[in-house]
Amino acid sequence: MGVTGVRAAVGPQAARLVVDTRAAGADLVCVGLGVSTGEQAAEVGRYADGVIVGSAFVRPLLGDAPWDERIAALKAVAAGLAAGVRSGREGAGDDVPAATTTSGEVVA
Repeated sequence: MGVTGVRAAVGPQAARLVVDTRAAGADLVCVGLGVSTGEQAAEVGRYADGVIVGSAFVRPLLGDAPWDERIAALKAVAAGLAAGVRSGREGAGDDVPAATTTSGEVVA
């Protein structure tokens, strides 16, 4: 699919890969290539069981700003991503199949 890191958009192939991975028998499917905004987290949250974020958490910590400002920026990024995931999951409705374990227990 690509190289990890902050991106302007989530690749269109991500949703298809989630469908194919579920069809191959995966219990839970998480996506995390380039998710860096609340909007992207909402998009991925509509079709995946989890949203993986890496670089978007590191970026606010880099640079010369005072540490407390970097931590505040990190908290803002985390809050925006969390709100996006919640929005995506709430807006998914019946479009997102429930994630189940191999025993059939619904987990999402």
